Formats: sequence, C-alpha cells, structure tokens
Amino acid sequence: SEIAYLLEYASHRTNAHGSKDVEKRHKISLLLKRAALINSDVRTALCLSLSICCKDPRRHSFLEHFFQHNYRSKKETEAKKDRNGRGAKADDNDVTTSVNQNRLLNLYVEMCKFHDAVMVCSVADREKLLHYARKISGLFLSEDGASTDESSNNRLPEYVAHVALGGTVEVQAVRFALRDEDEFFEGGNGGDGFHSIRSSLEAFLSTQESYLSFLISDDCARMRAYLRGSSQFLSVQPHAFLKPSASDSTHHNFLLHAILHLICMKGKDEDGKYDKEKFIVNDALLLNRGKRNIGAASLLSCPIFIMRSLQKSMMAAVEGLIEDGMAGTGNNLQIYSALIEDLQFFWEVYIAPAGGSLSSLALSQDAQDSLNDVRRLIVLSVDEVLPQGKTADDTIPVVALAKKLSSAEVLNSVYGLAEALFREYTLKIYPNFQRHIFHDWACKEARERCYNVKDQTTAIGEYLIPSEYNGLSYGWMNRFLRQMEFPDGMSLHRPSPSQSTTISDTPNLDVPVHLHNGDVALVFGSETGDNAANQIRRFSCVSVQPDTDGPSKKVLFPDDVPPIFESYAAVPPFHERPFQGMLKDEKNSRTSIDGWEVSLTNFVIPSQGMGDSVDDKWMYCVSLVFRKSSNTMPQISEQEINNECLSELQHDESLGGTEYFKSPLFFTESQDGRSRKMKVSLELNEFNRKLQEYKWSQQFGQGATIGLALISSRNVTQAMRETLSLLFKDFCAIKSSTEGLKTPCQMCQPLVDILGVLSHSQVEKSSVGCLLQPYLAYTTSKWVHRPLSDQSDIFLESAGIQLMQALPPVPLALAFVTLLLEQKVVFSSSRRGVLMAASFAIMQLLKPLKWAHLQVPLVPASMMNELIHYPAPFVLGIPTDEKESAGVLSTLPSDVTLIDLDVGRVILASEFVNASKSDGEESDEAAAGALRSQVLFLAECLGGAFGAAMYQNSWCSDSPLQLIPNERDALVEQRRSKGNFSEVLAICDEFISELVSGVHPCCLWIEEKHDDEINKRNEPAIIFDENRFFHIKNLRAEGRYLPLVHKSDQTRSDKFSLSLDNFDLIFETLLRTQCLSTYISGGNKESMLFW
Repeated sequence: SEIAYLLEYASHRTNAHGSKDVEKRHKISLLLKRAALINSDVRTALCLSLSICCKDPRRHSFLEHFFQHNYRSKKETEAKKDRNGRGAKADDNDVTTSVNQNRLLNLYVEMCKFHDAVMVCSVADREKLLHYARKISGLFLSEDGASTDESSNNRLPEYVAHVALGGTVEVQAVRFALRDEDEFFEGGNGGDGFHSIRSSLEAFLSTQESYLSFLISDDCARMRAYLRGSSQFLSVQPHAFLKPSASDSTHHNFLLHAILHLICMKGKDEDGKYDKEKFIVNDALLLNRGKRNIGAASLLSCPIFIMRSLQKSMMAAVEGLIEDGMAGTGNNLQIYSALIEDLQFFWEVYIAPAGGSLSSLALSQDAQDSLNDVRRLIVLSVDEVLPQGKTADDTIPVVALAKKLSSAEVLNSVYGLAEALFREYTLKIYPNFQRHIFHDWACKEARERCYNVKDQTTAIGEYLIPSEYNGLSYGWMNRFLRQMEFPDGMSLHRPSPSQSTTISDTPNLDVPVHLHNGDVALVFGSETGDNAANQIRRFSCVSVQPDTDGPSKKVLFPDDVPPIFESYAAVPPFHERPFQGMLKDEKNSRTSIDGWEVSLTNFVIPSQGMGDSVDDKWMYCVSLVFRKSSNTMPQISEQEINNECLSELQHDESLGGTEYFKSPLFFTESQDGRSRKMKVSLELNEFNRKLQEYKWSQQFGQGATIGLALISSRNVTQAMRETLSLLFKDFCAIKSSTEGLKTPCQMCQPLVDILGVLSHSQVEKSSVGCLLQPYLAYTTSKWVHRPLSDQSDIFLESAGIQLMQALPPVPLALAFVTLLLEQKVVFSSSRRGVLMAASFAIMQLLKPLKWAHLQVPLVPASMMNELIHYPAPFVLGIPTDEKESAGVLSTLPSDVTLIDLDVGRVILASEFVNASKSDGEESDEAAAGALRSQVLFLAECLGGAFGAAMYQNSWCSDSPLQLIPNERDALVEQRRSKGNFSEVLAICDEFISELVSGVHPCCLWIEEKHDDEINKRNEPAIIFDENRFFHIKNLRAEGRYLPLVHKSDQTRSDKFSLSLDNFDLIFETLLRTQCLSTYISGGNKESMLFW
C-alpha cells in the first residue's frame, strides 16, 4: 500500500508548494520510513541510493542543495507556523533538524572520500593520511569544549553522534584509534577506523525524513531531468584505475578518460575561486573557453611514471649494487645508466622548479612538501657526486651517482611523492571528474560493453544488467575523439608507422656489387621526319644489372621508368651570351670542336613507390646529353672526324673489369687506312651492320638531340656520373693535329653515332649493356669496398658546398627559415645540377625535421605553370635556360618565395602559408607584415652565425681578437670557406634541436587497450600541449630552465633559444607545419609526459 501511495504521488506535477502538498510529503516520508523498518529489501535499496547520490557529484549537488535550502523537519515547520515560537533557538540535540542532518551528510561524504584515499594509499604511507582523518574528526567529532572556531559550525552534538553513528562506544573507539596508526587502519587490509560509523551513518541517513523527503521532492525531479539521457553512473574505485597492473587493460582505458579530463580541466576563475554552479558547464561543455591548467595531467602521469618506470629502475640499481658488492663492476653499468636517464627525465619533465609540469600546479601543503623533499634530495645527491662546474660530458662516476640516487632516503621520498599526488587527485580532482561529461562517456561505453557481453536483445534486458564496471567497449577511443572538442592550445596527432630500413641505411659492407651503380640505361634522341628535331623519343631502355635471385625491390627495371622521363633528361640549347668561348675551355668543355653542345646533369624524378624512406621517393638519374649547336661551327675537318669514329664493335671474351681502367677502344691499321674499334663482351652483328650503313649525326641538322642516362633507385649518383664522364672522356677526348688546336679537345660525333645506332629497333637489346660494361665495372670497383651510404653522404656534402657557394650567409639563412616554416619556395638557376643540389642540401639543414610536401628539384617546362599554382607548400626547381621559365618567374603568386641561385638572392613572399588569419583585412596584412619582419630578423641573426662559420675573417672582422690575416691565414681561410658545409649543418642542427626541445615532454600517448589485442588492432593518438611548449620556450629563453645535470653543449644550444616576445608568430606558424606534426608523430612514447 505504501508503494502504491508513492506511485500515486509521483504522478502529480512538481513545484507544488501548497500546505496540502507539504503535509502529503511528510506523510509519504513516514510511510517510506515504516516500509524500510519492515522490509529489508527497501532498507538495502535506500542505502544503495544514498551511496550513489553521495558518490555521484552530479546527484550530490541536488541532494546538498535540498538539505541546505529546502529541507525542514516537522518540528521546524511547526515552529515556523507558531508566531510565539518565531525566533526560538532550535534544539542542538534534535537529530532531525536541517542543521544536524546537513552535518551528517557532509560527514558521510567526507568519510567516503577518505575511504577512497585509503584504498589508494599504501600501508607505508598512511601516516600522512592519518592527519587527514584527524582533521575530519576534529571538524565533526570533536568533544564538547574541544572544538575550534573552524569546527564549531560542523561539530556534531554528542547526542546526535550517539544516535546517528552507532552509539557513544563507536564514536569513542574512533577517537581512541586516531591516536595510533596501526589501530586506526586495522592492520593494513584496506579498512579504516571510520568503517563502523560510516556504515551506521549510511543506514541511519537513508531512513531519515530528510533523505526520504528528497526522494519525493522537486529537487529530485530536477535531478532526474538533468540526468535524462545520461548513462547509468558507475562508481569505479580510484585505486582500481590509478594503480593498474601492466596487463590490466580494463582499468587502463578508464585511466585514459581521467587523463583526458585533466588535460581539458579549467583552472580557477579570475577571482581565484571556483563557481560551483557553473562548474559543470564550464568544465564539461565549454571546453574551448576559460583558462586551462597546463600541468594538470602530471597529477596522474607523474606518479604513474614513478610506479611504472622510475621505481623499477631504482630497485634494479639497488639489486645491481648488491650483486656487484657495492663496487659497481660487471655487467650492471647499463642498469645504472638507465637509472640516471630515468631520473633526468623525471626531473626535467615533472619536478624541475621552473620547467617541470608539477611546478605550475597549486598543490596542497602535503603534496608540495613531498615535491620539495624529492627536489632537495636529488639535487644534493647529484651535487655530492658532480661538483658544480662539472658537466655530463666529463667522465661521470656512474656507480657513485647510482648509489646516491638509489639510496633508501631518495627511494622513499620519490615513492612518497607518488602517494601524495594520488591522494591529491582522489580527494580533490576525482569528484570533479565524476561529474564531467568524460566520465559520463566512460559509463556509456562500459554499459555498452556489458550489454554486448550479456547479449541482451531487448531494451528491458538492458536495464537488468548490474551496474558493475568491467571495461569499455572496443573502439571507444575513436568515438571519444570524434565527439571531443579540444580546448585552445591542444592538438591531436597520430603516431607515424615504424620507419623501414632501406639497404642504403645499412652500415655493413656486405652489399651486392651491382647495387653500387645504376640499374637502368636509357638512350633517347630526336625523332626522324620533318620538323622532328625537337621531338624526343626513347630509343632503348634496358637493365644493366646482372640477373640475380636477390630481392627485386632493391633495383629498378626498365618498365619502372615513367614515359615522361625524357622531359626531365633533355637539355635546351645554349642561349647566346657574352664570353661564349668560356664554354670551350678545359674547365667547362660544354661545346666540342665538331659543333655539339654537351651537358652532364644530375636530377631526380618522383618514384612510383613513394615509400617511407628517402630512397623510395626518388629515381636518381644522370644524363649525358648532346645537342647539335646552332651557334658554334665545327673547327675540324670531316675527314678528321671520321677517323675518330668507331667502325666496328669487336667481340672479346677476355674483356672484364680490372683494378685499373683499360680503355676498350683501340686503333687498327689496314690497307684502307686507320680505323677505330671497340672491344665488347658479346657478338653484336646487327649493331655492326647498322653502324656501317648509318650515321645518325648526318641525318639531322641543328637542334638534333641525343642522350644516354643511367637511373637507379638508390642514391649512387657519384658512381653513375663517374661512369658517364669516363665514357665521354674515352670516346670524345682527343688531341687534334689540326693547326691551331694544341690543347686537348672534345669531339662528340664518335659517341653520338654509336648512340644513334640504338634508334633502330633491330639492334640487339644487349648493345647498351655491352657498351657500358667496362666503364660500369671500373667505376663500381671504386665503391665496392665502402658502405653503400658513402655515395649518398658524398653527394649531400657536395650539394651543401654548392648551395653555400650559390647563396651568401644571410640569404642562405632566409632560405632555411622559409623552408622551416613550410612556405612555397622556388629555386631558379641556369645550372640544372645546382637545382638538384640546392633542393637536397636545404633538406639536410632541416633535419631532424622532414619535409612532407611536394618537392620537384627539376620541373619540366610542360609542368611549370601547373605546379607553380599548387595549393600546398612546395619546393620547385625551375631551370632558367627553358624558354617558358622567364614568364613563369616574372608572374609568381604572392605567396611564393623565389631563391635565385645564380644571383644569390632570396625574394621573400609577401604572404605566408599557415599564417593565422584575423577577422579584418587590415589586421591580416598587419599580421603578415609582422611575421615577415620576424622572419627577416631571425634570418639576419642566423645568417651571422652562418657567416662566422663560412667566412670567419670577414664576418668576425669587428671582434677585438680578430687580426688582419697574413698571407698564410688568408689561404687557410680561403680553403676553409670552400667546404665548410658541415659547420653550417651543425649550426642548423643545434638551432632546430633547441627549437624542438621540449616537444615530446609536452605530448601524451593515448592508446586503447583490450585483452584480445592480438585480434584487434588499435590506433593510438598523441595529444600535444602547445601552451606548455610555449611555457618551456620562454623558460629557456630567459635562462630559467634548470637541468639536473648540466651538459657541455647546453650553452651552445641556449644561444639559439628564441623568446616568444620577439618570435611569437614564428612559433605559431611552426606549430601549424606538417614537419613538426611528423616530428611529434615519430616520437618515442616513452619520452612523453604520459604513455
């Protein structure tokens, strides 16, 4: 009948405040109280509901509001009606008054929070928790006459405590137990001295008129309306997810929700106080507003790092020292070094007074004392072993340092800090997390998992599932990130896949010989027919690699060469220019005495593979190109030219590679005269027949083009260039007996006619390989005893020198900064080899960052107009010897920076990619101008460092220590300035290392885990805290960054630290770049703030 009456009342509308409704609520509460006394199931249900209402902060807010403002006992109500009783003081010993009921509710909530802290706290660290228990007792359970001003408003009268807490004996037992730690915590089994009175108070409060009135009140109705649509609340004990085992994926996923809440948690208002009424809105919904505490995540990540890594390292060091007899010998030095590295990480990321993440938190006195104690002990230990002024690059007494840092005092203090932070979170932050939307999402995912596990097929069955936490459903993280809006200053990244190791990365010498040179040889030339001199077609494309059973992916095959290859390889005719004769001297040899223009160029074209490694992105090419000149007439007779041309390829089985090069060309004397022949390894009858009846050079006039190219999937540019250069010298270098030609000259027609024979499809496919075999064998033999990566290293060093020689220090620095900020950049030069060298060398300067956008070191004429308007950042190389280049370079878009390698200048774009946009056009222009000024200022400063490394005498001429160089010093300076790319590379490495220092300690690795991970693949995520990164940059620029062990290169890197006051726009632009995102994604998770 009581339940029926309750149901009938529940059907009435809320917000009814008439006298009859008040009387009806009193009547219903009495009926419920009688039902609880009679029925044990009702008592259990009421106790459970009270527990949930107090543990769920969302419900507790409504319950607390009712107790404080809307509840009045029957006596208080009647006294209010009685005018004579108006103003009469309420009886303090009346347990039903609103004041005492509110005190009892507050005591119950505090004891529940204390129980959670007890479960988190270890047995060894419960002494500090005992102080908190005594504080609770002092506030609520102090004896008459012993209360202070602070506890006078919360102290329970003795009679009320006797009735509500199970009797005077129980209360006195608690007061007595608080004097002794062991007595209070009951032997360390997870219990505490409040357990008995907490249970009694729970049973008492759940049947009181105050709580029963709440269940039928408007506040409860509003609570149900507020929670409508939310998930069923799950009470997860903090100790379960704060200290999970390594294999406990169930609670690991719940821990991630707590970490994400800390990341987004707001700090205090401007007045320094929390607004409880607006807290739910501010903290749960408006994630993109308010001031976020940049160090909040360390409240959990720091103690978890201590438990997961640091404590194990310290214990391993202790065991190693015991094993070594405290002498530190044997194989345990690696363990000691690991401990020192972990402690350095612990100091710099978490506890350093300025840069540590904990330094930005307003901790309780307990936690702050533990933090200061750890700092003091670690610094004292290091100072005793490493005196001031000694750096980490000196010989570190690893064993002595490990002894100090693994001492019992340091170990206990570190562990005590972890316990203090866990207590801090449990008592202060966890209740806020439980009311947060993230906690609701976790409950929803847990409910979904339970529903799937139970295989409930009906909606009714879903409500019958017990409210127990057994993990989250698979894929929760992706669903979470899709609906989460990160606050300002946070960015999401995905880890990059593991980098595959290419064969050029391997340092060993056990590499097949054929991989040290080109894979494919390609011959191309002018098409036959009318007006076909400018039309290029492919004559032959064959592999020059031996047939092996090795992995085919290491080499290219003819079918891998794209059809547009010839547009990259062909070279336009030389333009008329002053000093044309310089092209004929010994240094250039660009024009031959028989009227041919010669070019030997390096270039790359995009690979179809487009793999992760550098080699996978490119086909490396070297082309030897001949063009019939229209500006130079032959300086030698036709007869002399014919005498140098080959008449036959002669088969010679003894032909093979030797240590010293022996030309396969030779002259023979016969009745018909002197003839030139070549030894080859195969019979080439069809080739010889065509050679006798056909001279390709005589079929075309001016503008005819023919060329030979070597192509490789590896950067063996050095060997390929040496091969074609040797071929050219052997065929074309002559010393003419013609009058007036006394110096060595080049005659190209002998080689042109040989290549021209390959235009016939009838000749043997093996002809190209036979022609190149002796040259490939010799040039390859020079590299086979060296690592394959040596060729790439030498090429990059040479490319760097060419870039330095093309750009003065300040323009070089401006080009570097422009590329660092991922702008659109165009290199221009009439020297095609320099275009490739500059494109690759500038990428070397960016390391360890990686260019992740379009890069075309040599743009064909047909693609210039299309690529120059590419919407994303790019690096293009435009040769100025093409007719189309003048029009393209004169009409570059406003967001493209031009780097002229022939003039040695950089024309900075007026607009910047990735620059932050403002609301108004004027402010956008002002922001672009400010960013441009910062870029120029940084380039000027960095250019000074480049200049001092490249040309010390001129760039340091104002130094008081700089003297006028004598002749010997000037010669040394001249030699030094020619090849000092390694110093510029070192400066850029130091600058970028300083620029990205602190990036990974500002990252959090978020990875969903499940017990059946073998069958289910999870994609982790990385969250980057940009605001904390800016904070670290400011500390380093101001010199307030305090490393645990000072490194000798610290001063060198500090000189490149940038202040946000001067370079804030550069930092903001850098954070939007793909190269920094890739750097973040490629970081080791163990170097991050949380993983």
